[in-house]
Amino acid sequence: MKDGHCSICNSSEVYACQAARFFSSNAKVYLRDENGTENPRTAFVPYICMDCGFTAMYVQDMEALKDLPKAKGWQKAAK
Repeated sequence: MKDGHCSICNSSEVYACQAARFFSSNAKVYLRDENGTENPRTAFVPYICMDCGFTAMYVQDMEALKDLPKAKGWQKAAK
């Protein structure tokens, strides 16, 4: 999606907004591990395909999540 093409229908009608904010969380999402410990907050950038409606969210600041793989309960997704 970040390359401007929908990963579902391959449309190039993909729109993103760096300044988008979510009303309930002000674009900040708290990630919690199994113990309820909060990991860093981060902003997400939404990408929306105008042809099929597929929506993807990407982390705006990857550095904020550098320790997430070590957090309890987080594991690499299997292919």
